[in-house]
Amino acid sequence: MIAFVALLLASIPAIDQGDKPVSQDIGTLLASSAALQIKGDFAQAERIVRQFLTTENILPVDKIIALNALGVILGNVDRNEEAERYFRRALDLAEHNPEVLPLTLLRIRFNLTTVYVANHRYQKAQALVNTISEAEAIQANERWRLASLRGGVAIRMADYELGNEVFEAYLKNLDSSKPSPELAITLNNLGIIGLFRKDFVTANRYLSQAATAWRAIHGILESNRIRQGNMLRTLSNLAIAQEKVGNKDGARATLTEALTMARTQLGDSDPVTAGICEVSAGILSRIGSKREAKELKRMAHTIRQQQPPSFGAGAVVNITELSALR
Repeated sequence: MIAFVALLLASIPAIDQGDKPVSQDIGTLLASSAALQIKGDFAQAERIVRQFLTTENILPVDKIIALNALGVILGNVDRNEEAERYFRRALDLAEHNPEVLPLTLLRIRFNLTTVYVANHRYQKAQALVNTISEAEAIQANERWRLASLRGGVAIRMADYELGNEVFEAYLKNLDSSKPSPELAITLNNLGIIGLFRKDFVTANRYLSQAATAWRAIHGILESNRIRQGNMLRTLSNLAIAQEKVGNKDGARATLTEALTMARTQLGDSDPVTAGICEVSAGILSRIGSKREAKELKRMAHTIRQQQPPSFGAGAVVNITELSALR
């Protein structure tokens, strides 16, 4: 039984300078919120957006963008039921406001699809993503997001053939000599298809490549907690694949890398660190390191008691950076 699999969904920039300008107030809000989230201060980011939404005589389009931004923040800390409510409200208002740009509407639909997946509402996610045509995804980031969601929804609905087709096709558009989050995420998701299919050799190959891609861009991850979580999830998946192909030493080395990264960069009180401890404990217990596994279980339990989990030990869909629009 595979105890943990982390599906990574695509991200697009929180603020896209190519979009039509919005009001100065909402532009400042989004910039501040994005900066806070990159630093991991989601609580303060949430506070400033909620405060903005209480503004008297707020412009209708600004309200839509702020509702979406709040959903982004909540989604990025796995408060996905709440995030869904704000995205649904933003989408309802956007669909009835002719002043809303098509790109804004598209990104809200992407975000709502993402939290539908996170909330295990896969049929709703599939129905919504199927309303989006490739012609609407004009920018490269939007094309990537659409492919990621189509493939991700297919995986969650156990249509591994379609998921593999989508991600294999997108992989052909990427330059493997130029590591990027998109490359790492695509390889990760092809790897988890291998895990679900019990094709562990293929899973190990793709996940090894995904981990290599993350390591190559590790420098840009150091100040971005969300991306750090992405890499840690890939390492967890890789350790599972390595165990399954009988590479115990490789699995142990990968877990050591993941634990060191989680504890030094995120800290011993972070829920993502708890998740890494739980995954590591399961694998180490199975390969004979029961004492170490017991200690890691104890550490994970301590962290879980301190705050709600955001890196569960079951099948997890990771919300990466949702789109906060412009």
